[in-house]
Amino acid sequence: MVEGWRTGTHSYALVNQAQLREMGGRSDIRVTHRDLAPPGEPDGTPTARPDDRAVSTPAHVAGDIADVAYRIAAPFDLTASEHARRTVVFLTTEHHYMPDVLMAGGKPFAEAYRSSDAHLVTPSDWSRDGLIASGADPTRVTVVPLG
Repeated sequence: MVEGWRTGTHSYALVNQAQLREMGGRSDIRVTHRDLAPPGEPDGTPTARPDDRAVSTPAHVAGDIADVAYRIAAPFDLTASEHARRTVVFLTTEHHYMPDVLMAGGKPFAEAYRSSDAHLVTPSDWSRDGLIASGADPTRVTVVPLG
């Protein structure tokens, strides 16, 4: 199950769309999606009608527990998803460190990370190094290049 944005022009929405297309083409996994409120829309008001979605991944069914929740949205939330057994969070460190302002609730990255079991996915070695410098365990960070 993917938790994130599928609409709008934010880079994370575009990455999510591309990754959903890739995952949707695989027969060995079943992908569902749970839309999170996009930036600037704290009430969760959708930016597009359902028939306008670039990716038509089935909605996650309330009450179902997925094997993995793959979260791709900001601010970065490292808490465990209540909809899955494991949580994986996509994030980047564009300045080679993780500013607190980018974390959910403004909680410092190192503190949020220490209280989390989430595995992190990031698109580059540069970003991985920034996560490690910010307090992440290298064994819980995986690089998945974009493109």
